[in-house]
Amino acid sequence: MRALPPETGSHSGYMKYWLGKIYEHYRGSPTRLIFLRLPRGGFVRPDQPRYNARSSVRDLSAQPNVTLVDEHFFDSLEKPELFADDLHLNGAGMVPFSLMLTQEAPIDPNHGPVIDRAEMQQYASAGPALRNREAAPVPDPWMKRCIADSAARALEAKRDGNAP
Repeated sequence: MRALPPETGSHSGYMKYWLGKIYEHYRGSPTRLIFLRLPRGGFVRPDQPRYNARSSVRDLSAQPNVTLVDEHFFDSLEKPELFADDLHLNGAGMVPFSLMLTQEAPIDPNHGPVIDRAEMQQYASAGPALRNREAAPVPDPWMKRCIADSAARALEAKRDGNAP
């Protein structure tokens, strides 16, 4: 195993710059930034970088609408049987990860769970109704199919004038 590269501060400066740009983009909006360290793998290197009390994410966590999940929160998931390869959780690892994340950093602005319960209309019609304004728009059968993607034209292949 190769040793970690020496810390020069260039990575910290890079992270501070770009994470600051992301924060500035969302500042004043209802968007919440959540920073977390993912489980690092089934076998964690013993020579981890030292703790940095002034890291860019720790500095940002003092700002409104920024959440920093404890860096050791997912350590319990760092077991070989929960990983499909060196970096990616498998199905058995994704389930507890998702449950742990939603309990630690709920998305609701009132810090409640993301979904309290399923809500359904009691007597909802089983099929599409005429002029039901609450239903999702379903195209009429006589409508022509087309591409609604505005980038479609930009992605069309350009032909070389010399090619057949």
